[in-house]
Amino acid sequence: MRILNAPYLIIAIALQLCGILAASVPALAASKSLIHNSIDKNLTLPLNLIHGTSWTTVPSDPWNMAVPGSIPDQTLRFSHYGASIEQYATIRTLLEATNDVISHQRRPGGTGTRMGTRDIQYSVGGNVILIVWPGSQMTWTMWGDTVRGVTGFLMRWSFVEVKFKIFVSGYGEAVGEGRLLIA
Repeated sequence: MRILNAPYLIIAIALQLCGILAASVPALAASKSLIHNSIDKNLTLPLNLIHGTSWTTVPSDPWNMAVPGSIPDQTLRFSHYGASIEQYATIRTLLEATNDVISHQRRPGGTGTRMGTRDIQYSVGGNVILIVWPGSQMTWTMWGDTVRGVTGFLMRWSFVEVKFKIFVSGYGEAVGEGRLLIA
């Protein structure tokens, strides 16, 4: 194991701790304190979170993952694992999606606002694209939970291309689907 350098640690922990909640200013302030304390303690993380994955570990295909803390309960079904993807560009892309969710949630009626059915793509200066195809029932809060779940998947397993379907308790069929891929 190697010690994760500060910028990667800040981004990784911020993605996990923010939880993409609407009024997250107090949460961000708290997470900065936690991040600072973690850096001081030389927190170590697996090698595959620091450098491009030279090895890939993925779960069975398909693989269902409950998104912790999602209300209503949300499950992501990951499948069609592909090539390793560049981590820094992926993290920046996930942060772009997070910022988009937060900006929509800050609007009047924000947390329950439906996304519409047009596909949305995110990519920040790299060769990684995050695409979501929301169904008619999908809200920005559901998308925020999805981004958090995708982040958790990548940090738990490997930074790889992947497709995912979004299931929310009480909705029956998938409320949306998405893909993380190399451009």
